[in-house]
Amino acid sequence: MGDEIKLDTFEGTVEEIQTRATVIKTYDERQVVIPNADLFTRSVIVNTAFHARRWEYDLTLKSVQDLAEIKSRVVRTVRAVPGVLSEPVPEALVVKLDSDTVTVRVLWWTNAPRQHQMLGSYDTVLTAISEALSHSGIKATFRLRELVVGLSLVNRSISSSIHHLCPLPLHHRLPKCRPLGEGHAFRTIF
Repeated sequence: MGDEIKLDTFEGTVEEIQTRATVIKTYDERQVVIPNADLFTRSVIVNTAFHARRWEYDLTLKSVQDLAEIKSRVVRTVRAVPGVLSEPVPEALVVKLDSDTVTVRVLWWTNAPRQHQMLGSYDTVLTAISEALSHSGIKATFRLRELVVGLSLVNRSISSSIHHLCPLPLHHRLPKCRPLGEGHAFRTIF
């Protein structure tokens, strides 16, 4: 109990293991009862199985002139962020080239395997990268593929809720949300 797991679309902290089912608490404070047969017959990701965990983020750069220098600057910046491990070393790898953009996957390791720690790591690392590139005059696009905000957040300020869930630096515009079927959640695509 206490491990953070993911099975299909369900992700959260194991709260109880019963004879026939396992109960998890999702990150948006919902309770999910998963039949143990599902846990035995399908793949389960245990996010907290190891002490260290690798994080990644795809950074889209526009009008790149010196790609090697930008990658080096990103790696130096990530290395300097508190909580990022020096081994394995952070990396910046080109994963996509378009006519006007380059996508660089930034990889780093922390001793923070839990969901909330991950969000803090994303916020700190991406804010540092954004500031470093901005000071250098480099334009970068920070994007998530998809963000789902549960109804439990609707009663709070959407903008502050999104910031806590979304690894975007503070100065970024917040997205517009649209309902995701029967008002159960909001989904936004960046």
